[in-house]
Amino acid sequence: MPVCVDASALLAWLLPYQRSAHVRRSWLHLLASGERLVAPPLLLAECTSVIREASFGDLLTPAQAAQAVADLVELPVRLVTDRSLYIRAFDLAARFQLRRAYDTQYLAAAEIEKSGLLTVDRSLYQQALELGIGAELLAP
Repeated sequence: MPVCVDASALLAWLLPYQRSAHVRRSWLHLLASGERLVAPPLLLAECTSVIREASFGDLLTPAQAAQAVADLVELPVRLVTDRSLYIRAFDLAARFQLRRAYDTQYLAAAEIEKSGLLTVDRSLYQQALELGIGAELLAP
């Protein structure tokens, strides 16, 4: 079954200061499993922005940040470009009474792709379970 990865889960893998032994094992297992990874297009912008912020805040050297972005774009994540994703994300944000529809894009992508969800975000994890999406909470 495909796995929708959110920015929190991917950043836990990409950023050395967030990559615990557990995160490393989980990601190595996921990548070796051959499972198809999917995400909304938001993933790339969100991760790039966080990596830049980490570099600006001296959590990463410029070289580490550049490598993290290079690794980001090389990961085999298929972006879900079905425009219905945004309608569903909007509806889900209303259902969960959220001010913004960023995180619900991951839920919508998981529904469209009939995939599971990998996240570090406890709220997103709970919302996925409420929707019947098989979710895994990646503890950093």
